[in-house]
Amino acid sequence: MSGGDLKVSGLPIEMIRTADLRAQQTLVSQDTYIFSLTLADNIALARPDASREDIEQAAHGACLDHLLADNGSDLSEGQRQRVALARAFLSPAPFALLDDPTSRII
Repeated sequence: MSGGDLKVSGLPIEMIRTADLRAQQTLVSQDTYIFSLTLADNIALARPDASREDIEQAAHGACLDHLLADNGSDLSEGQRQRVALARAFLSPAPFALLDDPTSRII
């Protein structure tokens, strides 16, 4: 298939600066990096000023209830993906790009 127009919020993609577009999106990929922080801090990377309640709602939305060991080493790949989903739920970005983020969630 070829041809056609790609628009974002009604604007042709060619009229949108890449930096502006990236500022409006969040990415959830198959591979999720877990930092040596608390679970709440890992989720809050998406929005550092988030309240504890907002973080808990994002974790709940991702079906995530777990305490972290060092670097999240005790998390399964599926649990890591849930952290990435919780980050996306917390993000203020209006667009979410999902790269098969539930491939390892059972």
